[in-house]
Amino acid sequence: MAERVYIVDEDRGCAASIARTLEAAGYWAFTYPTPDAFAQLAADRPPGWLLMDVGGPGAERIGAIRALRERGYDWPMIAMCAVPDLPLAARSLHAGARDVIVKPFTPGELIEMLRAAAALLD
Repeated sequence: MAERVYIVDEDRGCAASIARTLEAAGYWAFTYPTPDAFAQLAADRPPGWLLMDVGGPGAERIGAIRALRERGYDWPMIAMCAVPDLPLAARSLHAGARDVIVKPFTPGELIEMLRAAAALLD
């Protein structure tokens, strides 16, 4: 299931950079600017990982995690945030994220996090 990674980040440059990193590591990466765009366009996509920026502007992102879970997206999720924020990380985990990664992160950190989390699913 972890071959596909759906990236939700309003920063298109950051999302594109993450996608390139994941594709170079053998993943299929797809980007969406908002949780709503993901939910609308990904309905017909095969399951995969969801990598969501939870610190972005606009819709309250923790609520978006819950809303996606309620819509049936029980895919493994990793929350991203731009600053180390323990309360935000805790809320992300309580809402259903499997892990939290702080930007900027190295390609190796992201790949290792995906692999470690995938091992827990096997």
